[in-house]
Amino acid sequence: MTDRYALDKTDLAMLDLLQENGRMTNQQLADNINLTSAPCLRRLKRLEVDGIVDRYVAILNRTAVSLEVMALVNISLNTFSDQGIAEFEQFIAENKNIIECYSVSGEYDFFLKVVAGNIAEIENILLKQLLRLPIVRAATTTFVLGERKNTTCLPLKKP
Repeated sequence: MTDRYALDKTDLAMLDLLQENGRMTNQQLADNINLTSAPCLRRLKRLEVDGIVDRYVAILNRTAVSLEVMALVNISLNTFSDQGIAEFEQFIAENKNIIECYSVSGEYDFFLKVVAGNIAEIENILLKQLLRLPIVRAATTTFVLGERKNTTCLPLKKP
């Protein structure tokens, strides 16, 4: 990403619309923000090149693809050796069931979001894989019972 610059109200309007519908055509986007197609496309390309628009994806309904169980896992590490951290991060990167990973402050060192078809799959990931990594001291798991809010839309401040 290049140096930060101020986003104007047109940029923010574009970003709000794209967060709701990333498949919107350039013409639809231009119509919604009262621009013609060419300047709208220039703005969009600038937002992409500058890394403000990171990527376009399809967001799947996890239960519709048989990923019925979600677990939130807090991880404590034994040590912070470069090799241990590298092995841990490689495991996280290669495990497709781990859909989010954050290094955090406080009592734990990492926070994971894990999805699977059933609890047995979560158990396998935790007991037979994750907890066998030498760097991992402990994991505390919370199972999600219901989802009350799940969004990828960021709250953009208006100028």
